[in-house]
Amino acid sequence: MIPKSIKMLLWDIDLDELDLKKHSFFIIERAVKYGDEKDVQWMLKMFSKEQLIEVVKRSKNVDKKSANYWALRLGIDRSEIACLNNTFQKIH
Repeated sequence: MIPKSIKMLLWDIDLDELDLKKHSFFIIERAVKYGDEKDVQWMLKMFSKEQLIEVVKRSKNVDKKSANYWALRLGIDRSEIACLNNTFQKIH
C-alpha cells in the first residue's frame, strides 16, 4: 500500500506500526519536505487537499522553501503558514 519511495522518507520509524490515518500529519509532513514528484502524486491520492493545507500551515518541520512551494501549489496565504511567520521561534 505504501510505495518504497515513501517508505524511504520514513527512515526513522517502524513501518509495521504505521497507520495512514493515525499518522497522516507525519507522513504528509515528510512527503511535503522530502518527497519527489512521484511521492507527491501518491500523497495527493491518499490524502485530501484539506489535510495537506493543514500540515503546511501548522508544521514546524517544513522548511521555508518547501512551505513557499506548497503555498503556491495549494493556494495558501503565506501569512497563515507558521514556518514563514514568527509564530514559533527557532533556536540557533
